[in-house]
Amino acid sequence: MPREVRTSIDTRQVLTPISAPRVTQVVAQPTNQLVTPAVDPELNGLIHGLATISPSLQQYAYATRFEQAKDNEKQIAAGAAAKAQGKDIPPGSPEYFKHGYMVQAGQIGAEQAANEFTNRIQTEFDWDTGDLNKFTKDHFSQDTKGITDESYLEGYNQVIPKRIEAVQAGVLKHRSEALVAKTEANAMVKLDRDMRAYVENGEAIPDVVFDTHRKDLKDAFGISGSRFNELLFASMKRIGDDGNYAIYEALKKPKPDGTPGMYYIPAWKEKIDQAQIHSQNVYLQKRSQADASLKKEREDKQDTALYDVFLKMDTDPASARMEYSRLRSEGLFSRASDLINWDTKINAASKREASAEQQDHEVTLQQGIYTGKVRPQQIVQADITPAQKRSLMTEWRQVTNDARQAAAAGQTAANSIYRTQDFRSGETYIETVLRPQASPLDPMGIGTEFARQQMATARKEFTIRAREIKKPHELQELASEIATRFLDRRKDPRVNQEVEMAGSLRYSTLEELKAASDAGLLTDPVEFENHLRYFRAAQSRDSRKAR
Repeated sequence: MPREVRTSIDTRQVLTPISAPRVTQVVAQPTNQLVTPAVDPELNGLIHGLATISPSLQQYAYATRFEQAKDNEKQIAAGAAAKAQGKDIPPGSPEYFKHGYMVQAGQIGAEQAANEFTNRIQTEFDWDTGDLNKFTKDHFSQDTKGITDESYLEGYNQVIPKRIEAVQAGVLKHRSEALVAKTEANAMVKLDRDMRAYVENGEAIPDVVFDTHRKDLKDAFGISGSRFNELLFASMKRIGDDGNYAIYEALKKPKPDGTPGMYYIPAWKEKIDQAQIHSQNVYLQKRSQADASLKKEREDKQDTALYDVFLKMDTDPASARMEYSRLRSEGLFSRASDLINWDTKINAASKREASAEQQDHEVTLQQGIYTGKVRPQQIVQADITPAQKRSLMTEWRQVTNDARQAAAAGQTAANSIYRTQDFRSGETYIETVLRPQASPLDPMGIGTEFARQQMATARKEFTIRAREIKKPHELQELASEIATRFLDRRKDPRVNQEVEMAGSLRYSTLEELKAASDAGLLTDPVEFENHLRYFRAAQSRDSRKAR
């Protein structure tokens, strides 16, 4: 084969005699000439022989390498299995066995490190502002510190990248969602601020507000039209839930370009209707609460102003009515319904139908009706009110009619039980047990009056229930049951409130209380409050009687 020889042309110095000048001349040399080597027959024969056996040598080399590769793979798999089973590397193990063992060890270590990394991401990493790359690098650098085995690191690196990518994807998704949420929150703040300004002034929201925000949010934040509708409805609902139901009317108007409003989109119509109905209900509820609050404030004012009037009604009705007329003329009542209500209460208080004594007498007469001892003439002549007389006469007619029907049917008269000794004994027992007793701790007689009314009521109940008794000896058990129940009732603080308070009173009227306080005779605020509580309870009791 010809070979290439590179030559060049250069310059050289030619020495001349001293007397002669120094000159430079060009000398020609060979340049880039192809040289043909000599032919060697033995070399050609060797080359021909090698070319003949080359395919066989190549096939043998390939087969040998394939068998060796399969054996290496088996050794690697055996090493990995040994590590997975928790075994140690046997002495004298092949290098590929050791390699597979350490690769598997690296994968196991990587899984543990990745799990710890995931846990730390959840508990220690700031998902919003933390440096994820630095956090990741610090964690795995610390975990692989001092490890130099290349096989271990090979297995380690087969696991870690995928686990890191999964964690990074989660963090990036969180930050992306947070950014979207923040963007939409900013959009809703702008919408809320602008719409609320019109709503609070009672004005309709102009279309330009929606159009401007829709364009700005799309250009600045990339918010689509459908998403803008969702944000717009959410903002409106927050305002509408306060009772501003008229805000939804803006969604029913056609847009400036003539297209139907958002209300006419099928997916939104039902939602808007439901939201508006809820808003209307909230408005009505708030209106009712406001009216109730104003009514209570008005009634409290009237109660306070009329408190003294009702206290005077028992002792000085004329003065009380004069005071009421004065308050009425000064505009205490701003509504006709209030005026009618209080006029009725004042008239009822001044024309109270029955005193405590009359109520007690009424119970005694009722008992006489059932025992057959009271006749209509006695009812008419009794010192009770006309209303009480009408009620007793009705009761007498009913008892008389029942007795006649029993006689017509050939039955024993129901009132025969009242002529037995057992009935008289039961009645005496109730009177003895429930008889009121005067006490110095009850200066106003409230406890005595209460006990007297209880005794009369118990006697009436005993008389009525005795009509149903067939065997006279059962009356003693009935009397004991009624007396015990009324005794227990006296101990009930809900029933006995006025009686308990009366025991701590030193003054009989509100005027006496005020005079004592002005004179410095009453300095204990607790005692003063007890008196006021009693007077209020007494007023409430009298009001109930007046109805």
